[in-house]
Amino acid sequence: MNLLPKAADEFRSRDYWDQFFDKVGREAFEWYSDFIDLADVLCKYIKPRDEVLIIGCGNSTLSSDLYDTGIEHITNVDLSDNVIKKMKKQNEKRRPNMKWLQMDARQMTFEDNQFSVVLDKGTIDALMSNKSEQVLSDIDQILGQIDRVLRLTGRFICITLAQKHILDHISQYFFDSKSWLLRYHHIQTSKAFALPVLAFVFTKIPMKTPLIELQLYNSAENNWLRYHDLPEAISAIQQCQMTCFKKYDFKQKFTPGSETPIIDLYAEGNQTKRRYQMIVVNSLTKYRNKPFAAFIVPKSRNLDWLYSTPAGRQQIISSASYTTIAFIYLQPDEDYRDLEQVKSEMTSAVLDFKPANLPDNVQIPFLSSSEGIGQVKVCEHSSSFIIEDCLCGNENEWKRRLRFDANPNLIQSEIDLTLDKKTNAMVPDYSTLENDYHGIIVACLKTHFLATKKAEPNGNWLLVGLGGGVLTMKLIRAFPKIHLTGVDIDSEMIRIAKTWFGLDDTLSTCVVADGIQFLQRQVEEKVKYDVIIFDVNNNDSQSPLRCPHPAFLDTSVLENVKCLLSTQPGVFVLNFASRDDTNHDREDCLKRLTTNFHHLSSVKLDDDINEIMFASEDAKLNVTTSNKKLSQQNLSFNFDLDELLSKVKIEK
Repeated sequence: MNLLPKAADEFRSRDYWDQFFDKVGREAFEWYSDFIDLADVLCKYIKPRDEVLIIGCGNSTLSSDLYDTGIEHITNVDLSDNVIKKMKKQNEKRRPNMKWLQMDARQMTFEDNQFSVVLDKGTIDALMSNKSEQVLSDIDQILGQIDRVLRLTGRFICITLAQKHILDHISQYFFDSKSWLLRYHHIQTSKAFALPVLAFVFTKIPMKTPLIELQLYNSAENNWLRYHDLPEAISAIQQCQMTCFKKYDFKQKFTPGSETPIIDLYAEGNQTKRRYQMIVVNSLTKYRNKPFAAFIVPKSRNLDWLYSTPAGRQQIISSASYTTIAFIYLQPDEDYRDLEQVKSEMTSAVLDFKPANLPDNVQIPFLSSSEGIGQVKVCEHSSSFIIEDCLCGNENEWKRRLRFDANPNLIQSEIDLTLDKKTNAMVPDYSTLENDYHGIIVACLKTHFLATKKAEPNGNWLLVGLGGGVLTMKLIRAFPKIHLTGVDIDSEMIRIAKTWFGLDDTLSTCVVADGIQFLQRQVEEKVKYDVIIFDVNNNDSQSPLRCPHPAFLDTSVLENVKCLLSTQPGVFVLNFASRDDTNHDREDCLKRLTTNFHHLSSVKLDDDINEIMFASEDAKLNVTTSNKKLSQQNLSFNFDLDELLSKVKIEK
C-alpha cells in the first residue's frame, strides 16, 4: 500500500490527502508518537479550560485522547474533506463538544485571538519538504495564521522531527520576528526514529529579554538549559539530535567490530561542561550469555593505547567476553567521588545503547580496572592546552602530560614524576628511558654512535618541535657534550617546558621561530648539524597524519635538511605518526625520504601509531653495538633494548 507521496509537493494537495485517508481507512495514522509518549508534555501545557485548535488533524486519535483526559474544547481542521467527515461521524456521539472542520491552515477563517492553544503534530514537517520559495511562503502563511488566531499568553505546540531547515526557520520566525518565549522538549518515544521527536512550545509573550529553554535527553523537570542566543540553543538541540542519531544508527543491526563515534555527555543544567565521553563497541564475535556491559576507564588511562584505539578496545572486549561494551571516559577536570557515583550518573545513558532484545529493567554490569576511577590533577589549563598529573597503575606512579585542546586525544609530551624530598613536590624524572618514541630515538642514536666509535658526540644538533622539552632533556642527559638547539614556533611552549617539564635552557639553546623558515636561514648561513630531528605535530585534527606537519615533508624542506647535515655522521630523525589505515601516509613519507636520502631505517612502536625514521646520506643506522658498552653509558632503560634493536627495519 503506497501511503506516502511520490513527490513531496503532493503533501500540499487536498486530493492527495483524500486518497491517503481513503487507503488508511478506519485505522488511525499516527505521526511519530502515540498519545502515551506525548501525554506528559501536552498535559503540562494544555488545561481543561483551554480552547484548542489542532491543525492537520488527519485521522489521528490525538484529539480524542486529549478529550478523554478532560480537555473538551477542541477544534480540528484538515485539508481533506473526507477525513473530516469520517472523524466527525466517528466522534460525534462520544465526544459531542469536539468540532471538525475542513479548512486550509494557510487561510483559516477563525476570529483573531480565538484559541489559547494551537497544536500541530507532523503537519509542518509534511508541508516543509524543502526550502523552495513556494514552500517557505506556505509555511509563513501558516505561522502567520497561528499567530493571528492565538491569544496573548497562548501556546503554539509543534510535534516535529525538527530537521535543520525546519528547526531554523520556525525558531527564527517566532524568536527574531515575534520575540516569543521558546521552549523545546525532547520526547522519549516508543517508536524508533533516526532523529529524536521534539515538542516546540512557543508562548505568545513578547519578551524584552529573549529567552529560550531546552529540556533535552529526558532530563528532570527542574533541569532546564537556558539561552538568550538562538544559534547557541539550536547548536545544543543539534548536539542532542546527533547523539540520538548515533544511537539509532548503531542499534539498527549488529555489525561485528563496529563502534559509535565519541558521544559527549554533559553535566545536567550545563551544556558547556562535558562530564563524560562514551564509545559503544561491538565485539568481533557474539557471546551468548554476556550480551552487554559498561567499562569505566580510569581517568589517567583515557589516552592509553588499550582504551584510545579500536584495536585496544577490542582487546578489552575479548578479555571480558562481552558482545557489546560501552566504554565510559571520565574527564580530567571533573570530580568523581567513586565508581558508584559514575555508575549512578551513567546508567541511563548506557541503557540507551542496550541491545533491543534486553528488557528495559535489565541490570547492566559495570566493569572497571583495579585502579578504579584513577586520579588526575590539572596543573594548568588555558584556552589552548592542558597540563595534568596522572596516577598510572597501582604503584603510585605519576606522569605529567601536555595535551592541546585542538587535539585532546593526543598526548603531546609525557614524563615520569618523582618526589623531590627537599621541596615535597612532584618533579620530572629523566633518569630512565621509557619505551616510547623518545626512548627509541635516544636508544637508537646512542647505539649508532657507539657502533661508529663516537660514544661522546660533541657537535651541533637541531630539534625542530621543542614541545614540552621532554625530548630535549633526554637528549642532553644521554649526550651531555652536544650543542643542542631547540626550535618551536610558540614561545608559550618554551615557558611550559621550563615551568612544568624541567627544561634547563642553560644546557641548550631555545629559539622561537617557524621551523621551516629557521632551516632556510641556517642554510643561508651555511651552518652544519650532525643530527637533525623533526618532532612536529600536525594541528589539523581532521587529518589522519598526526606527525609531522605535511609542510615539513615538502621537497624543499627535505633538501634543506640534507644540505644542513654534516658529512659524518649526518643523521636525520623523523617522528612519524598516522591513523591512516590505508598506509597511504606512510608510503608517501617513505617515498619522499628515499628520494632525498640514500639510507633509511625505521622502528615501529608496539601498540602505538608512532614510527621513528632515521635517514642519512653516507651510512645506514648502525645498531650492532653490545649491551655491555651501553651499560657503561650511565643510561637506564625500562625496556628490552635487544628486542627494540631487533625491530629496526632497513627501508633503503
